[in-house]
Amino acid sequence: QFRQAVFTRVVQGPRAYRMLPATTHLSLANPNPESVEVLLRLGQEPKAPPEKARTFVIEPWGLLFKDIAELFEATEVDQGRVLAEVVEGPGLVGFQLTAIDGGATLIGLNPAQEASATDLYSAQAASGEALFTDLKLYNASAESRRLQLEMRNDDGELVAAAVEMVLAPGEERQVEIGTLFGLSHSTPGS
Repeated sequence: QFRQAVFTRVVQGPRAYRMLPATTHLSLANPNPESVEVLLRLGQEPKAPPEKARTFVIEPWGLLFKDIAELFEATEVDQGRVLAEVVEGPGLVGFQLTAIDGGATLIGLNPAQEASATDLYSAQAASGEALFTDLKLYNASAESRRLQLEMRNDDGELVAAAVEMVLAPGEERQVEIGTLFGLSHSTPGS
C-alpha cells in the first residue's frame, strides 16, 4: 500500500500518444476496513506545479476507476503525471491502464513509489521499427539517484555499453531504448 505515489505516463486525447488517440484510466483500490481520502493532482510538465487537483473518498474495500477526463475534466493531456497522496486513512494500491488507438494497444503500469531497492529489472525490451520500448525513469525519493542501465539479450549478454545517469529528486526522464543505447538495428532484450 502507498501513502504517496506518482502515475508517470498519463496521456489523454485524440493525438496524445505518438499522434494516436489515447485514454488513461487510474484504478485506486482501498484494501482496508476503513475509508481512505486521496488527493489527486494532475501535472503536464515534469518540474511544473500540478495544474488540477481533486479529492476523493474511497470506501472500505472500494475502488475508484476513472479516466483522466472524468477525474480532472481534462480532455487533452500530453506527457502528464498524476500525484496521489493519501490524506486520511491507511493507504491504497493503484494501477494505470492506457488504451491506445481504441484499445489496439494497452499499457498497464504501477505507480512510482519511493523505494530502497538498488537493483531493478524489466523483463522486456525491444528496439526497432514495429516494436519499441520507451523507458521512463522517475526519482520518487528526496535524494539524487545515480543509475547504471544495461540491456541484455536472451542469453544474458550485454547488447550495448552500460549507460550511466543521475536523477535529481523528483526528476523524470523518458527515452526510447534504441536512442538510449545507440542501437542501429532491431534488438530484443531485457
